[in-house]
Amino acid sequence: MIKNIAQGRLNKFFKESCLMEQDFIQDGELTVGKYLEKIQKGLVAVDFKRVNLNQD
Repeated sequence: MIKNIAQGRLNKFFKESCLMEQDFIQDGELTVGKYLEKIQKGLVAVDFKRVNLNQD
């Protein structure tokens, strides 16, 4: 049972932290990785920019 809890927490962490595992904003059914694969086979993100609109 502990093993299943740990696996669930790891899956949640990767879904929130890894770009390719995050939900695609325009279609919540797809992840970013699945969307890129749907557009063109073998297409991957090699770089991305994070934009913060708030002044920190």
